[in-house]
Amino acid sequence: MNELMKDFEQYLHDHGRSARTASAYVSDVERFVTWSERAYGQDFVPSMLNRSDLRDYQVQCRKADKVSAATWNRYLASLKVFVGFLGLADPTDAIDRADGQKLAPQSLTESEYRRMRLAANEAVRTARTDAGMRQALRDRAVITLLMEAGLREGEVVSLTSDSLQLGERKGRVLIVAAKGNKDRVVPLDKDSVDAIKAYLDVSGAGSGRVFVGKFGKGLQEGGIQKMVARYGQAARIGHVHPHMLRHTAAYRWMKAGATLVQVAELLGHSSIEVTRRYTLPHYSDLEQVVEAA
Repeated sequence: MNELMKDFEQYLHDHGRSARTASAYVSDVERFVTWSERAYGQDFVPSMLNRSDLRDYQVQCRKADKVSAATWNRYLASLKVFVGFLGLADPTDAIDRADGQKLAPQSLTESEYRRMRLAANEAVRTARTDAGMRQALRDRAVITLLMEAGLREGEVVSLTSDSLQLGERKGRVLIVAAKGNKDRVVPLDKDSVDAIKAYLDVSGAGSGRVFVGKFGKGLQEGGIQKMVARYGQAARIGHVHPHMLRHTAAYRWMKAGATLVQVAELLGHSSIEVTRRYTLPHYSDLEQVVEAA
């Protein structure tokens, strides 16, 4: 079974899935495999992936395990990809997706957005050593690229100096082979340009990775996740993750009058239906409606 999962993970990488996405798909499929082996009392074989068993699995997940609609739909999507890997007739088409409350992806409110920016600026202002200053300038540049340019953390990690074009008042960043093996160019405003330049002035970055950690090695996605969470706490927001900052950029673009097509291009979405989520209300919007009644 381990070999099958390794082959599946390699299949995902070969089809342009990021390491994080591939890991999520494998985890979802392993969950089904574990359930299936318990149900049959034997090792998994592809014939166990059929309509009848999927319906039973849906009942187990939704009724017994109280899995949310969004999580069940993700499980189903992962199994659909697994079916493609196995080369089987697709039994997932006969299984209903679950309907959940449709809300916009979680993003920062205007107040939280300002506090996040302030926390990053304060870290720079209060740095007392050269090493502390380099780290604070790096952190501010990373947060800026996530929250103002809408980059994914994996895209920030992969940036090289050649990816950046920085002018006096504006710039651009080239994202190569992003999710779905798609290239795109994202414009940068003056604040973003200034934050990146300030970091580059002290980083000594050559033609390699722009963002490095304490020991000079390239910053990893896990490091960015911890960094963002730390600044979220400093900003009195609570738990903040990098994708929330990406969602914040998209939400702010929409509020500023950008079209769905424009936001889809900036985010690198292959389908405009994915971008359409940003036209949905936030939970805070619903709270305001109730409070105003």
